[in-house]
Amino acid sequence: MLAKPSDWQFSDAEKSGFLIIKVRINETLANLIIHPLNEIRSLASDDKPAAPEEIKRRKFAVDLAKIGIAKDDEKGREIDDHTFDYNILYQK
Repeated sequence: MLAKPSDWQFSDAEKSGFLIIKVRINETLANLIIHPLNEIRSLASDDKPAAPEEIKRRKFAVDLAKIGIAKDDEKGREIDDHTFDYNILYQK
C-alpha cells in the first residue's frame, strides 16, 4: 500500500503493476496506513530491550470485495473515475 497526493502522476510501470485507487483520507491516516504491522514476539533480556518484529508488510489493507474487485484481478488497474471513502480500509 502506498499513499500519494490525489494529483500524483503515476508512471506507466506503476499503472501496469499495481491497483491504483483514490481514497478520501486525511494526512494522519495516510501516514498510519503505510506502516508495517509490528509485534514484540520475545521477551527482552535484562540488558537489552526487545525490538518489534515486522509480521506483515502493512498494517492496513483495502477490502477489495467492497469495491467489486476480485483478489486475482487487483494488479495492473487504475480506477481514476471514483474516489472511495476510507471505510474500504481494514486493519489486518
